[in-house]
Amino acid sequence: MRLSYKSFLIICFISTCVLFADENIRNKFALGLSFEETSLPSFRTKFKIYNSIFLEVRLGSVFEEKQYSNYSGLELIGIRGYFYILNLKTKYLFVYTGAEFDNVRIFQKMTNDAFGSGYVFGSFLGIEKYISIGTSFSFDFGPYYTYLKHKYFDVKEEGIDFVFNILINFYIF
Repeated sequence: MRLSYKSFLIICFISTCVLFADENIRNKFALGLSFEETSLPSFRTKFKIYNSIFLEVRLGSVFEEKQYSNYSGLELIGIRGYFYILNLKTKYLFVYTGAEFDNVRIFQKMTNDAFGSGYVFGSFLGIEKYISIGTSFSFDFGPYYTYLKHKYFDVKEEGIDFVFNILINFYIF
């Protein structure tokens, strides 16, 4: 397996952050990845706004070609707000709650045009566990409402589902 220069730079950056970390945990700005049960990976930036209030911007996309499907990909752009409701500093464990709003576009084969779009919003409850001074894992879940509409036809899909997220945070500051 060939390692690209971007992967090499990311590994070097994360290693440097972990090696030169100070005694206090970092929690002001993070870059991260999230994985949902829909197998949609999202890149995230998380900002601390106030003592226990955080804001996160998300960007996710997955493009795959299936043999008997007109579907070719999905793009997600969203925002999340967090509020830490319980802080167990001795174990570096945080319980949080929040809300999320995402804009979704669905793409079809042969044209690089979105044939459907919509939104997803919901609330969640989760835990964040620091495994080092600058790295944490989070898990959250909650009910989400999804609304998708076809661009050309009067076809729509909507409903409420439970969403489970696994998040990895690399705090820089």
